[in-house]
Amino acid sequence: MDWILPCFKKEINELAYSFEENELANYALTTNVELPIRDRLAHRLNQRFAIENSMCEHIAVREWYRRDLVLMHLPSKVVSAGFELKAGYTYDPLKKTPRQYARFASDDLTKAKKKFEEKQPNYDCPVYNVLFLTHSSEIPANIPPGIITYATQINGCVKRYGSADRVKHSAKTAVLDMFSDFNVLHSGSVSAGSFLNVDVEVLFWLFKHRLA
Repeated sequence: MDWILPCFKKEINELAYSFEENELANYALTTNVELPIRDRLAHRLNQRFAIENSMCEHIAVREWYRRDLVLMHLPSKVVSAGFELKAGYTYDPLKKTPRQYARFASDDLTKAKKKFEEKQPNYDCPVYNVLFLTHSSEIPANIPPGIITYATQINGCVKRYGSADRVKHSAKTAVLDMFSDFNVLHSGSVSAGSFLNVDVEVLFWLFKHRLA
């Protein structure tokens, strides 16, 4: 299915246009952004499948047997590709135990492969991992506690590294080190807008394990 990755990459690249102005910034700073992004990706993919004739027999399905997102060929009921998503903040790869994200990704991959083998034993389904990291400017002290979920951690990391830009650069380097067993198929960032005058972007990486 040569169209799958280009199609998925395009939807990630255009993710900012899937939300109202500043909506994604709100989600990114106040909740686990994985779910809003996954749900919007699924909706956008299904819109695309309905328009483009070569893909109209596919559907994007959330939580298919507890897998994050799959693309299914409806006539055959076969899953053509699976995507396992993880989300966090740019301070996460800079903590003392950053490799947990790569370990979680590997665990998700193992579970997904097992489920696909169980449900469709005669079809080898590719599985991809997607990592989203919320990155923001420093959180102003006048924002009341409890509104921005991880304000203390965000500001602590900015203080430790000297600036938000240095945090972002260091996080990008750390992610590539963490995921050294994976091939990077695509990466970039999405401008999420601002929330309470805090500028936000969401960094993303699309991986495939070298041995998968």
